[in-house]
Amino acid sequence: MKKVKLQIEFCVQNVKASLISSSSVPESESANSLMHKQIEELFKEKEDLLEMIKKQETTYKENTERNKKVSDHLKQVLDQKKALESKIISMEKTIQELEAKDKESASLTEKIKSESSLKIYEKDSQIKQASDLIQSLKDEIETTNSSHESEKELLVIEKKDLKTQIISFEEEFRTLKEQLKISAEKFKLKEQEICELKSNYESQIEELVSEKELRDIEAHKEDSIKILPDKGSLFLDALLGKKETDKKALEDSHSFTVKNSILQNKIHNLNQKLFAVKDELIDKEIEIKRLKDEVNDYTMRLGNNSITLENLEEKSKVDTEEIAKLTKERDQLQVELAKIKEDLETRIKEYKSQIEGATKKIQILKSQIEAKTGGQTGIDKLGSPELKKIVVRMLEILRKSKKIHEIREEEITKLKNE
Repeated sequence: MKKVKLQIEFCVQNVKASLISSSSVPESESANSLMHKQIEELFKEKEDLLEMIKKQETTYKENTERNKKVSDHLKQVLDQKKALESKIISMEKTIQELEAKDKESASLTEKIKSESSLKIYEKDSQIKQASDLIQSLKDEIETTNSSHESEKELLVIEKKDLKTQIISFEEEFRTLKEQLKISAEKFKLKEQEICELKSNYESQIEELVSEKELRDIEAHKEDSIKILPDKGSLFLDALLGKKETDKKALEDSHSFTVKNSILQNKIHNLNQKLFAVKDELIDKEIEIKRLKDEVNDYTMRLGNNSITLENLEEKSKVDTEEIAKLTKERDQLQVELAKIKEDLETRIKEYKSQIEGATKKIQILKSQIEAKTGGQTGIDKLGSPELKKIVVRMLEILRKSKKIHEIREEEITKLKNE
């Protein structure tokens, strides 16, 4: 390009020099016409050269654009290669994860089978023991209930007898209390009478003593020796009457003391009887308390038996619940296995679609490589060894995914049969 420009400039300078020379030196018209022709030819050459320059520039631009396209295409190919490698790595990881999940599911199924069989055997034995124990407890409860009923009947009869005895004792005690009250009132009245008699007797004795003293004084007197018979007789009668009344009062007091002692003895005997009845009642109460304690003990034992029965029933319920839980877990595991199967199928479909896309891309790359390499075919004629490796790995992944799919289908059929 620079050379062409220099040539054009050189021609232009020559033309200018020729023009200057023509202006300075007059020539003929033929020479002028030749000069004009030369100038026209030079202008034509200039235009041709400019067109050539434009063509070369366009070709240069086309070459640069083509080089850019080639570089972009190479970049795309490299990016596709990287994407394929990352996809292959992710697919390998997913395959490893699937293999690990397969192993885990297989181990889980075996573990669940063994654990469920062991648990079912244990639960069956426990249920059998519990049923035997429940039956024995039921028999014991029936025997204790029958004994309790008989003892309750006896206790009711004894209670009735004790109640009748207590009522009779209470009636006797009331009558004795009433008699004691009456005797106490009589005793009080007698004591009042005795006090009155004592006071009368003391006053009479004082009067007699005073009269005797007067009589002795009058007897010593000579003027009053004569005593009227009527008055003396009356005095003697009064004295004798007083003595009789005193005697009667003494007899009455003696009889009252005797009666009082008899009443005291009766009261003492009644008190003794009452104390004996009280002791008997205390003994009966102790017996009732003992029987109540026995009844409470039996009720406690019955409650404990019922509690143990309830516990066993609850345990059996818990066992049934555990069995239900295990069956539920088994159903859940089956559902999870079905989900895993569906997930695997979807993943396998995705992998198949990805593999198909990858194979299509490989075919496109192959066709591009064949176009570049001049129509060579086959994996060995792909050109770069990296593309060969990618294609080989993709084919291996395809084979592995097919094998995994087949193994998974076999395991799912086995699990379904189980």
